[in-house]
Amino acid sequence: MGFFHPDNIIFRALARLVDLVGLSLLWAVCSIPLVTLVPATAALYHALYRVFRKKDEDRSFRLFFRSLRENLRQGVPASLICLGAAWALYILYQWMYYFALLDSDGVVLFVCLSVLLVVPGGIACWIGPLLGRFQFSVGGLFSTGLRLTFRHLPSTVVMVLLTLELARLVPELLWVPLLIVPSLWALLVSLFAERIFVKYLPAEEGLSPADGEE
Repeated sequence: MGFFHPDNIIFRALARLVDLVGLSLLWAVCSIPLVTLVPATAALYHALYRVFRKKDEDRSFRLFFRSLRENLRQGVPASLICLGAAWALYILYQWMYYFALLDSDGVVLFVCLSVLLVVPGGIACWIGPLLGRFQFSVGGLFSTGLRLTFRHLPSTVVMVLLTLELARLVPELLWVPLLIVPSLWALLVSLFAERIFVKYLPAEEGLSPADGEE
C-alpha cells in the first residue's frame, strides 16, 4: 500500500484526528446559545459512537448535524431544565459553602450536599449519551437518567468525576482544550455507557435505538 493511499494508517489516523477536533469545535459553537447544549452533546456522542465504534467513517460531521436537528425538540426543553437546575444548585452550593465557613454544623451539611450532587451530576452525564443513542420524550430522558444513575452508581460516579476533571482544563488552558476535550469526554464516557446500554437492549422498554440502529 502506497504512502499516499487513502487507506494508509497515517492518513486514517489524521482523518480520525480531524473528526475529534472538528466535532469538538462543532459542539462548542452549537452550544453557545446554551439552550442547545443537550442536543449538541447528544449529537457529539452520536457522531463519535458511529465513527469510532460502528466505523461509519467519513460521515462524522453529517452525523453530527443530523442528530442535532433530530434532537432539538426534546433537547431544547431538556437544556432549559438542566440550566435552571444547575443555577439553583450553584446558588445552594455557594450558600452552604459560606455557611460551612461560619459553623461546624455547616461543614457536615456542606459535605452531605457535595455527595448528593452526584445524583444531578450523574443525570446530566447520562442525558447526552441517552439522547444521542435512543429516542426519548423529555420526561423519559430524565427518568431514565435517574434510574441509570442509581442502578449503576459506581460508573456514574466515575463519569461525574471524569467530567469535572476535564472541565477544569478549559479555564486553565483557555481555548486549547476545546479542540479535543469535548470529543475526549464523549469517547471516555462511552466506555462506561455502551457497556451499560447493552444490558438493556432490546429488553428494556423505552430504549429505542435512533436512526434504525440495531
